[in-house]
Amino acid sequence: MREFSFYTSGAETTLYRYHVRETAQVYYVTISVTDMDAQEQVIGNKVLRNITRNDVIQECLSHSRRRSAQANLQQRVALLTGIRNWIICSVAVLAFIRLMMANN
Repeated sequence: MREFSFYTSGAETTLYRYHVRETAQVYYVTISVTDMDAQEQVIGNKVLRNITRNDVIQECLSHSRRRSAQANLQQRVALLTGIRNWIICSVAVLAFIRLMMANN
């Protein structure tokens, strides 16, 4: 059995670790993530059969890219939600000020 590990960077604060164990033509991959200096957490395991070592590495890199794309999308959605809420609040404050000026 042979083992190797490698790290990839997802988003700016996320680091993925892939620990690969090879037995014959079967690769056992353990996926861990470290986020903003937090403890490393195992997020999954994967078994890959009848492929080359380079294909295993490409699959892991593809996983990292997919996860970082999801994280970027979530950050954009959170930013846009915050901007929307700020606009709604600003409009409500302006409407209240206009109402108070009309009453005087």
